[in-house]
Formats: sequence, C-alpha cells, structure tokens
Amino acid sequence: MAAFLYPPFYAYPPYFTLQPVEETRAKQVQAWKALIFDFCVHHNIHTVSADDHADGTVDVLPDPSSPLFVNAAIHRALKREAKVVFLDALVAEGHGEWLEADKHRCRVFFKTLAEYVSDVRRWVDENALHGSVYTLYEMAEATEIPDEWKRLDRDVLHRIFVACQSSGVSSVFGGENGED
Repeated sequence: MAAFLYPPFYAYPPYFTLQPVEETRAKQVQAWKALIFDFCVHHNIHTVSADDHADGTVDVLPDPSSPLFVNAAIHRALKREAKVVFLDALVAEGHGEWLEADKHRCRVFFKTLAEYVSDVRRWVDENALHGSVYTLYEMAEATEIPDEWKRLDRDVLHRIFVACQSSGVSSVFGGENGED
C-alpha cells in the first residue's frame, strides 16, 4: 500500500487547536473532516476513537507510524473536544455515526448509508436476487458481490443492511452469532 499523504495543513500547528473565529473554524472543520475520511478510506479503517489512551496513542491503526490525530514532527495532538467536533461534521454529512451517546467511537462510512442502500438495490435488481437469502458472511465473502463490499468491516456491512431493511430493500434476520 502506498504511504498516506497528509495535506499541507497537517504541518501547521494552529490546526491542532480548535479555532475561536467562526470562519477559521469552519475551514478547519472542513479540512479535518476531509483528512479523517481520506485517512480512513486509505487505511480501510471503519472505527475511529475520539478518546486519548493512557499510552498516548489516539487510535488503533494498522500502521502506528502513521497516526491520524498526532503530528510528532510539530509536537501537536488533537484534544478530545476537537476530535468530537471534527467527527460530528463527518456524522452530519452522513459519513459516520457515533457508536455511543457519549461519543467515544465513531463508525466511518466510505459512502453515505443512502448511497449504500442504492448500491444494494441496484445489485439486487441487476442480479435478479429478489427473495434470495444471504448470510452476512456470504455478503462479505462471496465472489459475486461487488469488490468494494469485501473491504467493509462486518459491523459496517450489517449496518448497511439494517438501513436497507428500513428502506424496504432487504430483510435482516437475527442469527445465533455474528457470522449468521
């Protein structure tokens, strides 16, 4: 995998502190929202923590040398309050949802749920699968599903199909374990 390229603002210390001027903060929020989204897509990350951990890390990442909220070169790290603001912006545009009411972890969607529902509807229609039954495992591993779905975390995939159920595109049945 190619190295992730951080945007220029990532080397600018003020961007690691919530800006008090509304116009400046709006630009800062947009920049961080785009960085968080691009970073998650690049690293195939579906859950981001807003909490700081005891060991100083902020995320569980596939490559600890490539952190999201810490720039060691300029000795800056985002505080929890800023992470929540930036993740709230991602949630507001439909690319995330908080997993807890007190906003500790945010699930990140690479598309909005409405876009995923549309993709599922199109896939079902194109493959004449109305009335077919698939397990979550089959939806994640089957060769006939779109490649982009195979990259999705099982929890995200399940969330997409719950959204599909709400839209009348599919039905979700409970199983005995997470693979059902």
